[in-house]
Amino acid sequence: MNDARDTRLSNLKILRLPVSTFFGVQILAIALLRLFPDSSWKWMVTLLPTLPGLWIAVRLVEYLGRLDELEMKVIQEGAVIGFAGTIMLAVSFGLLQFAGINMLNGLTFVQAMIVFWLVGILWASRKYRK
Repeated sequence: MNDARDTRLSNLKILRLPVSTFFGVQILAIALLRLFPDSSWKWMVTLLPTLPGLWIAVRLVEYLGRLDELEMKVIQEGAVIGFAGTIMLAVSFGLLQFAGINMLNGLTFVQAMIVFWLVGILWASRKYRK
């Protein structure tokens, strides 16, 4: 049991640098946009975090390739829960906009998807625990 956990943790290490870079570039981009809101290069700075985002995607594919069948099933069930929860949230807030409520941006939905996915992974891994 500990061997499987150690393997999962070592597999996740391939995501450490891309995720750290993503958050660092995102913080830098937000700071630059706040310091120079009327700059001619604001569009390029806004899209700068997509580069480490692509790196994360490549590393996620590598990570998924290293999983066994049960771990893959847990990740897939978590993704389904994350997708369903995010769709429900997006539809709910989309309908609330007709009532005049306009309080969320796109980043909120990405963050919600991550939270829903993690909750789904925890739920699915508990389901398959011996």
